[in-house]
Amino acid sequence: MAGPAVPIEVDPETGIWRTDGLPMIDLPRHFLVNIQKSLEDAIGADRFRGIMSGSADLSALQWCRAEAKTHGLSPVETFRHYLRTCPVHLRSRDTLQFFI
Repeated sequence: MAGPAVPIEVDPETGIWRTDGLPMIDLPRHFLVNIQKSLEDAIGADRFRGIMSGSADLSALQWCRAEAKTHGLSPVETFRHYLRTCPVHLRSRDTLQFFI
């Protein structure tokens, strides 16, 4: 398997990883999965799902705003850009394509 399909920039001063200008966190999958399972056990699956859905929506909005600013995109262009670039891991396997 090749490296990531997206460029990762590392700030030489801080060590912060960025993709598309946004800071990223690299952590082991089991760490994130265990946190999610513990939260779901503590507050219930439905409540956890609602929290995650709201967080995912906010994250998508923040990414879209950053990309629109970076690339000077209109709202429609931003939406098209989002559909082209977000499912990169699926597109790279030819399992998903979005067209407008």
